[in-house]
Amino acid sequence: MKTVLIFYDYFYPAYKAGGPITSLFNLVKLLHEKISFYVVTQGKDYDGSLLEVDYNVWVEQYGAKVYYFRNRPTYHQLKLLVEQVQPTVIYLNGIFSPRFFLFPLSIGFKLKKSIIIAPRGMLQDGALSSKATKKRIYLEVVKKIFPLKKVTWHATDPQEQIDIKKNITVSAEIHVCGNIPSSIKRRKTSPEMEEWRFVSISLIASKKNLLASLAALQAIKNEIPIVYDIYGPIKEEDYYRLIELAMSRKSNATIKYKGEIHPQKVPGRLSEYHYFILPTKGENFGHSIFEAMSVGLPVIISDKTPWKALKTRRAGWDVDISNETNLVNAIKEAISLSKPAYDEYCQGARKVVEDYMNNADLDNKYTSLFSGIPDVSSK
Repeated sequence: MKTVLIFYDYFYPAYKAGGPITSLFNLVKLLHEKISFYVVTQGKDYDGSLLEVDYNVWVEQYGAKVYYFRNRPTYHQLKLLVEQVQPTVIYLNGIFSPRFFLFPLSIGFKLKKSIIIAPRGMLQDGALSSKATKKRIYLEVVKKIFPLKKVTWHATDPQEQIDIKKNITVSAEIHVCGNIPSSIKRRKTSPEMEEWRFVSISLIASKKNLLASLAALQAIKNEIPIVYDIYGPIKEEDYYRLIELAMSRKSNATIKYKGEIHPQKVPGRLSEYHYFILPTKGENFGHSIFEAMSVGLPVIISDKTPWKALKTRRAGWDVDISNETNLVNAIKEAISLSKPAYDEYCQGARKVVEDYMNNADLDNKYTSLFSGIPDVSSK
């Protein structure tokens, strides 16, 4: 049985860092009977809150053996764990973490281990636009220090494959395997149309572009009341303050920030709304978007995600956010739908999810990803 050693800053029961945690948890859940997974992470969530776990020991849970560091691990501590596990593959997630990317990357090369890197959307233009100069310098330094063309790259969609070639090396060996979503039951009924209820569930960060959804909803003049609720951990305090300021403006829409929400409560909460809205500047998957469509919720999103042609598929709208009127027009169209037309969009959203699950071939693609990867010394 292959042994895969996963490195990432966060792992369940942490959840506040968003989609990558979900992707890794679902990966382990999908393949734990075929692959022996080990996960090395820190024992805290994104906001610094400590997890209720055993620290500095291997813990068997979630189909893997997980090592939660109580404090920041040293290079030597991480190297000892790699030597102890003797993995077939080291699987690195994200690229901007010194301790959970740079350290294990260096260790992998030193010990001549096979390495797979999953950027998790961090090479998208939208992601790189935040702290752009710092990230560009970081990438240039990393590329000079490490022979990154000798590792295998995991892209979750064709766009990420392009991003890797653009920002790392055109000669990169890249496997495209879609993200592994959670299985969610569809809602039985939709809310009454006495008011139009919109929701966003995401990190509170500039990349998610929540201010655009606020402005668009506040621009709507409509006889039927509009409610917009925002859920998610605050990643950028400055951006949240801008959201607070925007929420204080008078409009026909009632807008509230509802705080964090645990992943287990997301499906039930989504069922209380008519539309999911997230004009994000970039997602390599968008687990919250997928979850919304899973319960049968039409989505209003940007065209910077893998979810395309949603209007054609009667599942929602993916709009060009370079022109703010596009988002307003999509919302106007959404709230003008009759009940039968709205129900058709609900069915269309669910169909997008079903088609993805039927066509993604995730089991075989991930098994292939972790099989037959040669040692870096032989490349």
